[in-house]
Amino acid sequence: MANDDVTVMAEQNDVDCDNVNEDCDDVTDGGGVPTSDCSLSSSSEVAKEPRDDPSVTGCWKLADKGRAGFVVKDNLLYHRTRILGQDVYQLVVPESRRAHVLKMGHDSFGGHMGCKRTKARISYAFYWPSLREDCEQYVKMCEACQMKARVTYRDRVPIKPIPRADRVFDHWFKYNYAFIAIDSFSRFPVWHATRSLTAKNVFNALLELWQFTGCCSYISSDLGTNFTA
Repeated sequence: MANDDVTVMAEQNDVDCDNVNEDCDDVTDGGGVPTSDCSLSSSSEVAKEPRDDPSVTGCWKLADKGRAGFVVKDNLLYHRTRILGQDVYQLVVPESRRAHVLKMGHDSFGGHMGCKRTKARISYAFYWPSLREDCEQYVKMCEACQMKARVTYRDRVPIKPIPRADRVFDHWFKYNYAFIAIDSFSRFPVWHATRSLTAKNVFNALLELWQFTGCCSYISSDLGTNFTA
């Protein structure tokens, strides 16, 4: 009976494995994007893609000459560099796989860091000629980073000149301050709009008043600095 039970369990496991293999076509990755199969790309496919990518043609030429730190190992192109005092071999990534590497380095495992830290994290294992520019563009277009970014002076609305109206009394400007004077005898009020309370603006307002009434003998004020300067 024990042998029969073991045989039955083995047959059930074979059936379960077959079901898993049949369902592999419906597996999705972490981002919810369906994948064609569960297996990773073969090394021959990974080695072929960079050779067909025109953006890394120069890297292959440098590797053939043994220059700029480019080397070929197991038909894969690497870039040799030093990071934190250690020799690191960076796999040269073709253009077709860079979006996936950027997503891993910034979204999945990067914690939505900035451009410099995202580039530094990716540089531990991968390399391509436009890595810095692609990191800047990816971080700039990241929706999560845009929602959490703090407001800076670059987000302010740029100052533009205000067009003049083509009709009289059609567009009025608002002034922050006004110079107000009242005649002691007649109680006749006079006001003059001004943009600031500087001594120069007060003096200009007095000149306009005196052009209308003539120079006065006395001026009473609160002895502010803009009146006594």
